[in-house]
Amino acid sequence: MPAARQRAHAPSGSYVDTQVIAAIKAQQGADQFDRSKLLRLIGELNDNYARGNSYAANALLRAILDHIPPLLGCASFAAAVNKYRWNRTDQR
Repeated sequence: MPAARQRAHAPSGSYVDTQVIAAIKAQQGADQFDRSKLLRLIGELNDNYARGNSYAANALLRAILDHIPPLLGCASFAAAVNKYRWNRTDQR
């Protein structure tokens, strides 16, 4: 598929909502976790998502998910998931 045609189907907007980004920025300095790398990854994710770069966006999303457990005070993503109450559908 030609590059011009791929860009015609690129989604508009950002992948991560600006309110989520603002909430992460507001917590900077509240604990020992440095959020600067996470915020940079989110910026790159939003940029690649807007450009329709799905492979890059997926790789960045995976890198971002690695930063979530420490933010929640957990050692792993599984520990973070187990910490929250889910309804029956979401547990699967």
